[in-house]
Amino acid sequence: MAEAENILSPEELDALSSGIEDGSIEAGAGLNISARAVKHDIVKKDSSKGVNVDVINTVNTRFLSKFKNELSTVFRTEVKGAAREVKLMPYHEYCEMATAPSASNVIKLKPLHGNSLVVIDPAIIFRCFDSFFGGTGDREQELLPSRIFTSTEVSINNILMNITFDALKQAWLILQPVDPSSVSMSNNARSVLVSDDNDLVLLSRIVLTWGDDESGTVDIVYPYYALKTIRESLIRPSSDEEKDDIDMLTSEDWQLIHNLQS
Repeated sequence: MAEAENILSPEELDALSSGIEDGSIEAGAGLNISARAVKHDIVKKDSSKGVNVDVINTVNTRFLSKFKNELSTVFRTEVKGAAREVKLMPYHEYCEMATAPSASNVIKLKPLHGNSLVVIDPAIIFRCFDSFFGGTGDREQELLPSRIFTSTEVSINNILMNITFDALKQAWLILQPVDPSSVSMSNNARSVLVSDDNDLVLLSRIVLTWGDDESGTVDIVYPYYALKTIRESLIRPSSDEEKDDIDMLTSEDWQLIHNLQS
């Protein structure tokens, strides 16, 4: 490659050098001299805030309505509940607050990327057990963190996950039709990995109550980056049935969809 010729003549270069030395020409006065390079790992998943996570609160409310009604049928008594405000936190922070034993289910929610987590309080499983086989539902004995669920309790967990999947399908319809499926189950949320420790996740906690003073929780943990992947492709129905359901969305539902996209 040929060397580029100097734009300035030797005399002009000497004059410029002399001016900088004696201070008559200001140095460092170029454009964007205060700009600084920002280090960015293009491989690491983007965890910057770009989604209005408040709309997930509406998803939680819809999930709660469906889930508690189905659970009332299983419990043979009325189940009440509340959906806590969604929280955005590093994944390791959720793992630190998770208790054991708990039915920790790793799931996929296509088309969301990655895996999500559904953690069911053992109190809910035990209440189902008593409803199926008789009993009062009391569990006063403290459970050891290392306790493994029996095959019967695992079967009950699977029943509860089917209810969970139906509720998730209905709840997510206002944003994006999802197809849930099971990946694995553990007795401890800390032993499963759905995200890197410092990656952001959304915690959706559902608090359920029944009887006089019995209660239990269901946690749904979404990787934050999974929500960002659907921001630009919301509401693209793949079947006539989904199109009919979308036609029934209210103006408030459409406003929530707009908020998530903005």
